[in-house]
Parts: sequence; C-alpha cells; structure tokens
Amino acid sequence: MSEEYLLDDFCGGPFWDYNLTWNTTFPDFTPCFERTVLLWVPCAYLWVFAALEVGYLKRSLDRLVPWSWVNISKMIVSLLVLVLVAIDFFYAVQRSSSGEEVFGVDYAAPAILFFTVFLQLIFVFFEKKRGIQSSGYLFLFWLMLVLCSIPEYRTWFINISDDPDSTDTVGFVLYMIYFPLIVVMLVLNCFADATPEYVHFSRGERPCPETSASYFSRIMFAWLDPLIWRGYRQPLEQKNLWNLSYENASHYVVSVWDNHYKKYMAKNEKKTSTNTWADQTNNANHIEMSEKTENTSKKKVKISILPTMLRTYGPAFSFGAFLKLIYDLLQFVSPLILSSLISFTENVNGNEPEWHGYFYASIMFASAQLQSFILGQYFMKMFLVGLRIRTGVISAVYRKALKISNSARKESTVGEIVNLMSVDAQRFMDLTTYLNMIWSAPLQIALCLVLLFRQLGPSVLAGLGVLIVLIPVNGFIANKTKILQISQMKCKDKRVKLMNEILNGIKVKSCCIIMN
Repeated sequence: MSEEYLLDDFCGGPFWDYNLTWNTTFPDFTPCFERTVLLWVPCAYLWVFAALEVGYLKRSLDRLVPWSWVNISKMIVSLLVLVLVAIDFFYAVQRSSSGEEVFGVDYAAPAILFFTVFLQLIFVFFEKKRGIQSSGYLFLFWLMLVLCSIPEYRTWFINISDDPDSTDTVGFVLYMIYFPLIVVMLVLNCFADATPEYVHFSRGERPCPETSASYFSRIMFAWLDPLIWRGYRQPLEQKNLWNLSYENASHYVVSVWDNHYKKYMAKNEKKTSTNTWADQTNNANHIEMSEKTENTSKKKVKISILPTMLRTYGPAFSFGAFLKLIYDLLQFVSPLILSSLISFTENVNGNEPEWHGYFYASIMFASAQLQSFILGQYFMKMFLVGLRIRTGVISAVYRKALKISNSARKESTVGEIVNLMSVDAQRFMDLTTYLNMIWSAPLQIALCLVLLFRQLGPSVLAGLGVLIVLIPVNGFIANKTKILQISQMKCKDKRVKLMNEILNGIKVKSCCIIMN
C-alpha cells in the first residue's frame, strides 16, 4: 500500500485531489492535506532547528529581559492556544467515546500542535532569561503557521456557509478562535522586548538601534528609517550617527581574531618545532632523546592569515553564500512562471480557469519580493564580514609592524606597511562581497543555458561558443590589469617612502636650525 493510501486511511478521506485543487474554478485543498502537510511543515521546522536555537541561547552573553507587554502577551496567548488545542484533542476523545467515527488525524493534529506550541513557550521563557530581545526562529515559525492555516480557515468558512447543518460547530468555533490567536502571536513577534538588565557589552551613549531591533525590523531594515528621515529633513552630522554595535566594534573583532590567530600559531609551532628522535648509543643500552639545534636546519616558515580568516569568518561567509544560492535559484523562478503565464494567455479555448492567471502573477510577485529580501540580507552580511576582515587584517599588520626586527624592517618599507593597512585591507572588504561569484556565475550560466536550450534548441550553442571564445580574451585583460596594479602598488610604495624620507629630512633640518 502506498503512502498516499496510508494517509487516506489515516485521515478518513483522500489525501490529495488534483481535480479539487487545480482543475476547478473554485480551488481548495482536501481536509487531509490541510491537517497533515500544512500543519506538519511549521511544526517540523520548529523541532528540526530547535538545536540551533539552543546553541544560540547558550552563546548569548546578555541576561534577564525585564517583563514587558510583549513577553507577557506572548506567554498569555501561547497558553490560550494550548488550551484550545487541548480542548480540540479531548473533543475528539469525547466524539470517539460517543460512538462517532474518529480518525487518527483527529488525535495526531492537536497532539503535535500542542507539543510544538509548548516547545515555543519554553523558548519564549528562556529567551527572556538569556537576554534575547527578538527571535527570528520563532518569528518564522509563526509566519509559516499562519500562512499554512489560511487554507483551513477558508475551508471552515466555505463549509459553514454551504452546509451549516453538517458542519462541526464545535470545531468551527475552536478554529475561529485559534486562527486570530496565532495571527496575534505573529504580530507580537514583530516587536522586540526591552533591553536586558545585564548587558555584557556597553552599547554606548548612542546605541545602534539594530542591536535592539526585532527580527522583522532587521529583515525590512526598518531600524534605519529614523536616520534616513533625519537625513532627508536636514544634513546629517557626527552627533546624529550611532555607535557601532559590539560585534562590529574593533575591540571585539580584534579579540576574536587574536584568539583564532593564537590557536593557529600554536598549532603551526608544533608542526615546525625541532624534531626529536631516538639515538641508541654504542656504549650503553638506553635511548637518549635529543633535539636538532643546528641553526642550519631552521627554515623560515611563512605564516598565512587565511586559516585565521576561515576560522573566524567562515560560518558567517557560508551563511551569506547560502543566501546567494537561494537568490540565484529564485532568479529562474520568474522566467518559468512567466512561461506558464504566457501559455495561459495564449490559451484561446479557455480551458484553464481564470484564477490560474492570478496565481501565476502572485507567484511572480512573491518571488520578486523574496529575492529583494534575500539580496538585501546577503549584501548586509557580506559587507559586515568584509568590514570585520578589514579590521582584523589592519590590527594584525599594525601589531606586526610594532614587533618587526631591524633586519626585517630593511626588507619592508614604511610605504609597504601603510599600503597593507590601507589599500590591501580595503581590497579584502571589496572582494568579500563578490567572492561568491566564483561559483555563482557558472551556476547561473549553466541554468540559463538549460532554460534557453529548452526554448531555442541547438541554436543556444552559438552563444555558448562566444562565451568560450571570450574566456582567453578576458583572461588576457585580467592578467594585464593585474600587472598594472602591481606596478601601481610599487609606485605607491616608492611615493610613501620618498615622502617619509622628505619629512624625516625636514624634521632633522628643523632640529638643526633650532639648536643653532
């Protein structure tokens, strides 16, 4: 027996009906689909990613969000939802005891929802305790639950209006109360709690509003609106700008960088340390442990900052790459939907229902909006990663410049050191944003070629041939650009060195004049 038939028996009705959902002028889902898939998806999300939320709570350094109308309302509404779900479960038990036919989904749906909402309530309590002002994890759960509950909410209205006598009145009343409550929970999760009583890092006199903004405000960049409106009304001044958030401040970024750099250096020293070996002497039956101490055996080992960068910013960069992947895939949703929309408009026979056109247009609009949200978050993440890399590199170069020996100072001019801290560090920041194009561009080209081949056939190979021919040309231009940039950097080094010598000469001349 297939899984679909198992779900049919589990629900007491068909799991999926294509004619009811698509080939109809009045689309709707089956009750089985609404009470299984549309309920299990948000619940599964909450349970699957619970471990990540626990880790996030453990890493939080703030403590004790004070009681406010936001967290109190969340707990009260969550308890009301739990009560309604429990009533729904015991109502199914009562119906079964009275002889009515009750199926497994009537027990499973409220039971799964009860434990899921209870888990959410636990997270609300511990977020308050651990100083979390807003949780994107819970916001997405309630958003998914509301969106997945809309079809069943509509189905109840259709049933009560078409056939009020055969509609379960108790179930209708329970759902009419349940749905507004989860909408209220979604609205409450759009607001952030108050500032924690114990903050690990000082937020300064003018704290950045992003630190205390809700998840909804962050994805919409609504926390930036006051600054934009102020800049619209009057020119911005230094006093209008906020302090950096602690995770972007140099003292925090440098401390994290140094922590990973020290671990890398300790690991590297173990590899490059003098080896020991067993040397059995001819006169005694024992093993002597000795070390290679010859200076000739010591070699200069070049230390790379790449492992430190990967350990420090690798997770954040990987998350940004994941957002880029989703954005690239969503770019090809609109062309596919547009093709279906064109086919719908060219259907002169009118076999397709009219609502198909509205559905295609809605999907295109939703896809475009989602792309906008994801792309904004991607650039925000990548710019922050680049900024932190730049801060860490400047700190590492500056500290190395303070400890450099006189012999090494002859090899590295002041101009080179200044360029490392200014130009090269800035290039790390510029590179981070577009580094994902290494894999993103081939992926986009491949998907474009596949879609074009489906539409144009072998003719698309002509364009592919042009791309292949232009690869050596682009490589030649890039190589020339690299050579010119290297020569430009050398000229900058000479310029800075010359200016340094001129200033030192002026300083010496001034001292001589003063002494005379």
